[in-house]
Amino acid sequence: MSVQSEFRRYLVNIDTIQTRQLFTDCLVIGAGIAGIATAYYLCTRYKKASVLLVDSRPAMSFTSAQSGDNYRNWWPHPVMTAFTEMAGRKTRICGTRGELYGDGSIIEHYDFLTEKQFEFDRGEKLAGRSGRVWSPDFHVRAIRRSSVVYVLSTGSKSAARPIVNLVHTAFFDLNHLAAGPEALKFVSLFDDTLDVWSDEDFQLAEQLSTVTRWSQPNEFADVLANAA
Repeated sequence: MSVQSEFRRYLVNIDTIQTRQLFTDCLVIGAGIAGIATAYYLCTRYKKASVLLVDSRPAMSFTSAQSGDNYRNWWPHPVMTAFTEMAGRKTRICGTRGELYGDGSIIEHYDFLTEKQFEFDRGEKLAGRSGRVWSPDFHVRAIRRSSVVYVLSTGSKSAARPIVNLVHTAFFDLNHLAAGPEALKFVSLFDDTLDVWSDEDFQLAEQLSTVTRWSQPNEFADVLANAA
């Protein structure tokens, strides 16, 4: 189903939001299951011209992560599986119509890491040298070396560079964790489902991290498994 109205989803810290003037017909606060559904149907059923979904955290990562996502993984009833996967799909459908800041819907990546039997944590808080606290999408633990992964995902070319800049800033601030006997490997996973990334985006990310693409999931898995 195509979404004719404009849909924008901002998943950024409040400092970033305060630097922009945002105008919208409908404001939805909270990118959980209820917020995603509300924004989706405002776009599709009620044909609102502009819908803005705001959340300071990744989509479906707070209450929804403890309810729907939990049931899907630990009580894999077909109804719950279909329900949570549908929520993820609708987020991505809406997100392709406008700007997306942050790591977006990571359900597919979560499932992939689980299927490959990686040990990982989500939403772990890491302190940067500046004192700022960062929350990478995944902290993947492998035999050789653990990796910190940011998923870069958007449906808008205008949002691509701000996302890369944000991840680059995070890795620069966390660079002290990339040294020492328990050094972490930094990985940027570009969701290249849509052609929104430029060569300059990849080159910037490569300065401080290993770049992988979601269109090549096995290569992503190899990078994690053989991190050195």
